[in-house]
Amino acid sequence: MVEKDKTAITGVQESSFGLELLAWFETNKKKLIYVGIVILIVWLGALTVIHFKREREAEASAALTALRPQLGESMLANIPAQKYLEIYEKYRGTKTAPKALLLAAGAYYQEGKYQDAQKTFEKFLSEYPDDIFAPQAALGIASSLEAQGKEAEALTKYQEVTTRYSVDPSVLIPAKMSYGRLMEKQGKYDVAYGAYADIIRSDAYTTWAQEAMYRLQALEKKHPELAQARIQQQQRMQAVQTNTVMLKTNGKSATPVSTKTNITLTVKTNVGSK
Repeated sequence: MVEKDKTAITGVQESSFGLELLAWFETNKKKLIYVGIVILIVWLGALTVIHFKREREAEASAALTALRPQLGESMLANIPAQKYLEIYEKYRGTKTAPKALLLAAGAYYQEGKYQDAQKTFEKFLSEYPDDIFAPQAALGIASSLEAQGKEAEALTKYQEVTTRYSVDPSVLIPAKMSYGRLMEKQGKYDVAYGAYADIIRSDAYTTWAQEAMYRLQALEKKHPELAQARIQQQQRMQAVQTNTVMLKTNGKSATPVSTKTNITLTVKTNVGSK
């Protein structure tokens, strides 16, 4: 009897809850419809934005691709920087925009408009500092300054590249080469020699290393003291390695010695600056 009463009470409660829910729904029916409409509008708006963004990305990419030489045309044809800038301005906010801006800077450089190239590279680095091509833009600034004859400023920028992008060989090696070349031009042969040696140690089988070896050998012919300093340093390194091996062979505890040494020569030459 008690169980029947409990069941009856439960049924009444559920029925009461259902009636209250229906009553609440009737009271707030208009509000619910409005909320549903708002949610639908937001959802449709999000889909529209996503679709528009994809369409815009595709359109920007197609516009950049259209500037490339067509089949049968010379691949060496120079595309005016203004063409790239038009794409950059029109499609700002897309993934294509930074590419177009960087290509515009490169086009200015090819046109011999080095000041415009510098400003455009700087604009790229300012707007897209974390872009994958930021190191190339930094190197472009240094190269543009050098092309304008601003060698002191160019040297500073080349040094910044070697410090900031020390793990990116695509800009590190060219920056070191340019830095060494300018140092050699200023008569600072020991600094230039050290820069060339660093490049050769980085990778002896690249074209950059081959050029560095050629310049290093040319410096050794003109200034034998540079070669002598290098030989002495190599002998010191070999002596350290030999002593370490002997200590280990004799069973003695040897203090670890780092054999990784930067060849930064500081030889004073009697040759005046050019």
